[in-house]
Amino acid sequence: CLPLDKQTALGQQLSSEGKLLSEFPPRCTDDWRRWTGGLALEWRPSDGQLLYAQVDSGYKAGGFIVADSGEFDPETVVAYTLGSKSLLLDGRLTLNLEAFYYDYENYQVVEIDGLSIRTENAPEARVFGIEAEFDTEPVPGLRINGQVGYLNAEYTDYEECRDAKDLSVQDCTGNQLSRSPRFSGNVIVTYDFDLKKLGRLTPFVQIYASDEIFFRPTNESADAQEAYYLLTFRLGWESLHQRLGLDVFIDNALDKDVATTKIVGSSLLGSPLVDAYDRPRTVGARVSMSW
Repeated sequence: CLPLDKQTALGQQLSSEGKLLSEFPPRCTDDWRRWTGGLALEWRPSDGQLLYAQVDSGYKAGGFIVADSGEFDPETVVAYTLGSKSLLLDGRLTLNLEAFYYDYENYQVVEIDGLSIRTENAPEARVFGIEAEFDTEPVPGLRINGQVGYLNAEYTDYEECRDAKDLSVQDCTGNQLSRSPRFSGNVIVTYDFDLKKLGRLTPFVQIYASDEIFFRPTNESADAQEAYYLLTFRLGWESLHQRLGLDVFIDNALDKDVATTKIVGSSLLGSPLVDAYDRPRTVGARVSMSW
């Protein structure tokens, strides 16, 4: 598979001969394969509790970027997990806990540079953290569920990290993996009001919070989405026989500006940073009917 400079030289040679590069496209061939597997152990010390430990290996094949630097290597990961699933308070509380550690080799980093997609390998990366999920109904009709997590994800060896803006080489060792907030959480509260023959009315409140995230491995401040939280409100009504429904909602009630991606634009335009944002405050209603 020919890198960009060799493709350019080949194109110039063919042009001088009155031929087109498209008639002699650079051909990329290779073969990647690997067995993967895992082992899981489970123990139930009581009817309402499950403890487990698991180790798995994962594999992602390599590939080619013809218009860039040719080939990128396969990615491998070994994942270790410890966890528990518990039913507590006479069944009114479900609590799941999990700790994990992922060890990557040749972690595949995908970036968008202008109009092209580039993939390169970070020699080593690791991710570890802990996550808790809960679901409870403390009183009839009131339900609270959510999730909270801590994540430590970084490149442990990435000395030749290319900046998408000017393709300069930087040392990104120790930087945070893209889209990997240290802390995140989500809580949902609902309550069912029984309206007898008039059906059921259910208010719904959700709050989601996220720590700062970066969109590129260079971890520049311009590439970051600072910590934020989102509020969502809903009011749902359902008829007695569940044939009619009405859902009124307010998404992103505080009208937060939350970036979903930041990429480097075309070099022809000066490599600007192009941002895409999630929806602003959105108010609406949905009507449903079933038969």
